[in-house]
Amino acid sequence: MKFLKVLKNNNQISSETVKHAFYPEKVGSFSMKMVFNGNTNYIIGKRQLNLYPDSFLTINQGTSYSSKVDSWQPVNNLSISFSPSFLSDFCRTLQNNHKALHHL
Repeated sequence: MKFLKVLKNNNQISSETVKHAFYPEKVGSFSMKMVFNGNTNYIIGKRQLNLYPDSFLTINQGTSYSSKVDSWQPVNNLSISFSPSFLSDFCRTLQNNHKALHHL
């Protein structure tokens, strides 16, 4: 089962529950990956990372990666991806003081 929601600000929330899946190499936006049960294997460059519950993975914009699930039990994954314009606005608000933000 897969769920994908694209918000008005172009951020994306996706969730899926699978036993077997392979996602070939892609270049993504800044995102946070989480697993609620089981594990997902991510390959970033020559490095393999296993993501387990109670941890998360942050992938920078422009990073090339692939992922794989191979499990006897369903694995529940969650991904939140942030659009470049959202991140730009977020960084700008962090750098301005309270008075400057009232004038935007």
